[in-house]
Amino acid sequence: MRAIMIVLCVVLFSPSTVLGKSLYVRCSGEVGLRATPNIESEILATLKTGQELALRGETGEFYLVTLPNGTKGYVRKTYLTDQAPAETRLRDAEDRLRETEAHLQEIGQRTQQRIKELEAQTQAQEQELRTLREARAQLEAAKKKAETTASLQSTLSSQLQTQHSVVTQDRQDSKLRWFMAGAGILLTGWILGSIWGASRQRNRRLRF
Repeated sequence: MRAIMIVLCVVLFSPSTVLGKSLYVRCSGEVGLRATPNIESEILATLKTGQELALRGETGEFYLVTLPNGTKGYVRKTYLTDQAPAETRLRDAEDRLRETEAHLQEIGQRTQQRIKELEAQTQAQEQELRTLREARAQLEAAKKKAETTASLQSTLSSQLQTQHSVVTQDRQDSKLRWFMAGAGILLTGWILGSIWGASRQRNRRLRF
């Protein structure tokens, strides 16, 4: 039980190692990646200053690390640091700057494309608005023309009714005149016939 408590205390209070974090070679010369945590063990690879490694664990004075190609080995802790070298930081900063510039360029292109789309939509809406205004003007002109035509038709209808009344009255007056003329002729003939008959009768009397 005591042994278990000691192990727990060692685990809880000992400095923790963040597995997977990046470590960098900080010595000025070349460093060997060894097969076991021993300076006499086989060298699996030669590491250069600033080379990035992935932390996998630690054993005593050695870190267990992994190269980018997947090779695992041990390196003394004194040869490694979690601070990237200036060249690496500068390279990372340049990479981030290029990424930012590319992102900004992409945003700019999208913005320009969106502006062009909005301009095209605006032009289409303006064209549609002009078309609607022209259609409204045509409708108003047609309405005015229809009103003028209706007014003219009303005037012509009134004139036709007036002319019809005048023609009807003229016909009635003409019939009356013909009737009066015929009656006058008949009356004149009757009067002349009466006078002529009376004259014959007197002549007969005078003879006898």
